[in-house]
Amino acid sequence: MDIGNGRMEIDESTQCITLPANFCKITESIDELVQKVFPNIAQNYKNHQWLSTRAILAAKNIDVNTINFTIQHGIPSETTTYKSIDTVENQDEVVNYPTEFLNSLDLPGMPPHVLTLKIGVPIILLRNINPPRLCNGTRLSVKKMMNNVIEATILTGKFKVTGTLPQSQQQSNCCLISEPSLDITVKKFFELESLPDDSKEITKSEEEIYREEHFVSTYKRDKTGRFIVRLPIKENTETLLGYSKENAIKRLNGIRGKLNKNNTMGTLYKEFMNEYELLGHRGRLKNETLDKINYYIPHHSVYKPEKTSTRCK
Repeated sequence: MDIGNGRMEIDESTQCITLPANFCKITESIDELVQKVFPNIAQNYKNHQWLSTRAILAAKNIDVNTINFTIQHGIPSETTTYKSIDTVENQDEVVNYPTEFLNSLDLPGMPPHVLTLKIGVPIILLRNINPPRLCNGTRLSVKKMMNNVIEATILTGKFKVTGTLPQSQQQSNCCLISEPSLDITVKKFFELESLPDDSKEITKSEEEIYREEHFVSTYKRDKTGRFIVRLPIKENTETLLGYSKENAIKRLNGIRGKLNKNNTMGTLYKEFMNEYELLGHRGRLKNETLDKINYYIPHHSVYKPEKTSTRCK
């Protein structure tokens, strides 16, 4: 209470307080910490009363994952791995936020994309879908793991298992769904993969007909098997695109002025662009008097000197 109320004496030189000797026990490693909090866990992890009175809290996900791995290593049961399903709510944003990017996020209060569990390990209910029974944060012990659902035994609260109740009265909770429902998956599959029904007459607009004809006449596959289709060019493109070359040249001159003022940035920029050309990601324009319609994309550099890997791109 003295610490919480700010009554502990502060060291003026370090701005720290000295914890009382009986306040806590200092450990030198995570293994020692786990052994102090969960002694002989291999023999005691099935004792729910013993398990419900012990917990380790950590501020960062990386520390939580390390502690969880250490605890699970001491439990003699097989490991099962689940993966989260990460999707964008607005389907128009799928291109901007691909699934691979969403899977890589490590958000506070959320489990990682890859979740590894064992029978008997303690877990926490993050989001309750049955409000009258449980509350968010309820501690449970993994009882059974299926393909899409985890069944767990309640460790704390009104509905906890005391060990004296018969099996029929013990409370369990299915607390994780790791796959989308089968009917949604099948529906999406047939929406994407089904062929058009020739028996039904479909009226197509001129633009739809043009798109199909353009695809059939221009698509090809490269040596890796990837489909390549030429971009369709509509009429009056020059009017719609505007004077793109003049704008691009103005932007280029602005970049040159910035690079001339910063030698470090200029050197990094040249190295990046040369590497980009060697990799085949860009090429030099050999003939400026092209017959076809052209569009010049304004370019700018991004310089972040605090980065340790790619400071300029």
